Amino acid sequence: MSRATCAVLALVALSVPSPAEAQLGRGSRAAPDGWDLQWNARYGMSFGGRSEALGKGFEYDNVIRMDVLFGRPGDEHWRIGPAIDLRTTFRDSAEAAGGASLLIPIVRAYPLLLTVAGGWAVRRDPRPDGPVLVTTLAGGFRSYNFHGHYQIATHAFVTSRVHLDDTSRWEIGVGFSLDLEALVALPVMAIITRARARDPDEPEAE
Repeated sequence: MSRATCAVLALVALSVPSPAEAQLGRGSRAAPDGWDLQWNARYGMSFGGRSEALGKGFEYDNVIRMDVLFGRPGDEHWRIGPAIDLRTTFRDSAEAAGGASLLIPIVRAYPLLLTVAGGWAVRRDPRPDGPVLVTTLAGGFRSYNFHGHYQIATHAFVTSRVHLDDTSRWEIGVGFSLDLEALVALPVMAIITRARARDPDEPEAE
């Protein structure tokens, strides 16, 4: 197994806390009686193919997905809300789409997430630009956060894109996504802690 593969697997393992760990956070808030919001941002990679109308072949994608979901507190409830999908395919395509995500509870802290979004794709010639419909089904760790509004999430997913002006132009892929806080914020905090030799959330000494 290559070092790069080991590094990716280590990131996946580190970004999937246990449900008990997910309940720990900085500060605390009481669980609301009605609906509240929970949000998340993820960076993902997928691998797949495209139809002959787009020049049949292999594709590697980079994607950032964000959603804000509303529902009753706890892992056992359905949640719904707006979502954003940003995607690039090397230098061949840049896409932005907005829509809605539906969280479907399956096993505690491990729901399914269905996202449907519409947007626009800007592609390098000779592929034409146009409107796209993006559908993504993801599954993995995502536990309700009783101490804040941000949920840590790590998913495997399958995604498809269909050009609305010509449905013979489509793409499909499978991949995985890692939590952006785990990828960015936590390493930065670790570096700050190391540099200052203390917790960055610890109050400054007077």
